[in-house]
This record gives sequence, structure tokens and C-alpha cells, in this order.
Amino acid sequence: MGRTFYSILITLLLPALVLRLWLKGRQSPAYRARWSERMGYSKCPRPEGSLVWFHTVSVGETIAAAPLIEAVMADERVNRVLITTTTPTGSDRVKAIFGDRVEHVYCPWDTPGCVKRFLRHWEPTIAVMMETELWPNLIAGLALRCVPSVLANARLSEKSSQGYAKLPRITKPMLTSFEAILAQHHSDAQRFVELGALPEKVHEVGSVKFDIRITPPQLSAAEALKQQFGGRFVWVAASTHRGEDEQIIDAHLALRTLVPDALLVLVPRHPERFDQVAQLAAKSAPTVRRSSGKLPEEVTAIYVGDTMGEMMVLFGASSAAFVGGSLIEHGGHNVLEPAVWGIPVVSGPHVHNFEAICTEMRAAGALEIVANSAALAEYLQSLVADARMCKEKGDGSAAFLDTKRGALVMQLQCILALL
Repeated sequence: MGRTFYSILITLLLPALVLRLWLKGRQSPAYRARWSERMGYSKCPRPEGSLVWFHTVSVGETIAAAPLIEAVMADERVNRVLITTTTPTGSDRVKAIFGDRVEHVYCPWDTPGCVKRFLRHWEPTIAVMMETELWPNLIAGLALRCVPSVLANARLSEKSSQGYAKLPRITKPMLTSFEAILAQHHSDAQRFVELGALPEKVHEVGSVKFDIRITPPQLSAAEALKQQFGGRFVWVAASTHRGEDEQIIDAHLALRTLVPDALLVLVPRHPERFDQVAQLAAKSAPTVRRSSGKLPEEVTAIYVGDTMGEMMVLFGASSAAFVGGSLIEHGGHNVLEPAVWGIPVVSGPHVHNFEAICTEMRAAGALEIVANSAALAEYLQSLVADARMCKEKGDGSAAFLDTKRGALVMQLQCILALL
């Protein structure tokens, strides 16, 4: 009864979903393309043989899932991989990482009709949902077709858990349909069980994000960029959101009162905000936009990173990293990407999307949490003033990451066991 009501509601909301895409397309035109895919229609034919489907949502999930997808593709029993996303930026990441080695379309809206068309066309052998992708009709459709589904790298914040708990008639049947729920942490596993998942199908295996590696091209590109930055103290503010950029710029201006040549690499999370953030930065300090092709000069105070796919390189060229979405109540982003480079990592207080990882990192001395812009400036000043402490913080971040690797192998085994 719960899913029936949900299906009616989301079907009635379909015009609103279309309108939302159209409005988002005013700033990012890519949202107005390929609508037929969101309706479950696919122009490209289904390849023959076994097809493993990964739903990776957007940029962060795609990057995190990439090593796992590569490992699945390497198995001789897998003929082809299909990757779906919901955002144009996620789509761009799939194309940049995998090219034509995989099939790629947008994930269908979760109406019965859209889901039926999508599954009838692709007929996946296995379905792998990443992190917290819980769509009632999609998961029910897979179960109806006897397609084994896995919730990989699964996480569930306390806030999200409370929301799902209000809809037990939808949540419990959905969770019991999974062949395996591969939880990142004990707290995640516990929340899934409390919501109705079968305990024997919930496994605490860690996060594949710990298995992140620096590729040789990334290493060489980072070294080249670092040389171009010169000997300045460079810190990157990654994946920032509206309402956060002003705070970061204030922190940087405070840092420059003691370190006049410090350079901030400011990277907004969403491409449609690149121009806005560049204009904001230019009001406060000499600024260079990366897409202009220019490199920062000695007088440049802020370098706006506005090209996609280079975040890892920017981390590697920097002396320290702040991870955004955390000075506002967004919930934070992946703090492990800068950690792999062995640089100090700092975040704001709002990290509920990565609560378990941040708690562990902070306990290990591998992550600094600051309350506000002033505290951020103070911490950055301490890193510049004490080179030894700066190195110890960076080494601690990399060491923490090394102790947590291995989740990729365990999740890969669980997925391939279903072939």
C-alpha cells in the first residue's frame, strides 16, 4: 500500500520534475538535454552477454566507484558495464574516466512506467546502487525481474535514517530486496538493520573511498603545477557551496595579513557557480580564473578552479586543503581525496554526510575541524608558522588512509559472487 501511494504521488509530480530540470537548465544547459533517458527510453542497443549496472548519481560517487567499476570490468565473466547518473556533471565524469568502455545513460525517474521501460531495455545481470540510492520502484522492479541488487559503499546518516523510519511500509520492503548491503561503517550497518534490512545481508566492509590511489598522470600534473605556483603557501578550498565562499575568502584575507603571498585555490562544487564565485573573489583580491589559461602571478591572491576533473591535481599541488559543504549545513564532502596526497586536511563543523569517516580521522589526528571562518584562518596561520607540524599533519592524513584500505576487494567479491 505504501509503494502504491508513493507511485501515484511521484507520477503526479512528473511535470514538476520536468519543470525543475528546465529551470536548472537556465544556468546549466546540459540539464535540458537527453530527457528521454530520464523517462526510461534508450537509443543505444543493449550489448550482448552479462551486463553489470552501476548507479553512481553524480561526481563524488562516480569518482569513488571508479576503482570498483574498473575491477568489475576486469573480470572475464563481465561482458559490459552500464553506468547511470542523475546529473550532467556526473555524466561528464563517466565519459572522462571510462570513455566508450562502458554504456552510459541517465537513471530513469522512479515512476513505474519509467522504471519498466529502462529495465525492459537493459535487462541488467546485476544492479549495484552506490551509497544511499534507495528508490522504491527501481528496487522493486529489479526484484520482480529476479535481478540481484547490491547497495555498495552504503552509508546512512542519522538524519536520513530518521526520515526513512517515518515510511516503514516503503523502507522495509525496499531494504529486504537487496541481496547485500555493504556498509561503510558499523553505525551505517546498524541503522540499515534498524530500518528493516535483514541482518545476515548487511555487511560492514569499509568504504571504497579509502582505496583511492594517485595515478601517474595526476602525479606528474600536480608536480608541474606546484612548480608553477612557486614556493608560496597554497591552500585549496574544494567543493564550496553558496554561503560558504564569502567565509573562505575572509579566512584567506586574514591569513594574508601574516602571510602576504599566500594563495587560495577556490573550487566551487557546481559548474553553474563558476562565474559568480570568480566575480565574488575579484571584489576582494587579485584573482585569476583557471579557464582563462593564465597562471597566478605574485600579486594573485585567489585562483578560481573552474575546470572539471582536476580536483585531485589541485590537491597535489597544494600545501593544505579545506573540504567544503561544511561551513554551512550541507553535510560536507569527501575528506579522503586530499588525504591521499599527504597534506593537512581541514573541514567545517557540518559533516553529517561523512560523519563516521570524519570522526575516525579526527580521533586519529588526521582531520582538523574548525567552527568558523576565523578559526579556519587561525589554523592555516599555524600551519605556515610551524612547518614541522604541517608535515606531521599531512603525514598523519596519509597514514590514516593506509590503515583503512581493503574495502574494494571485499565489495568486489560480494558483487562478483552474484554472477
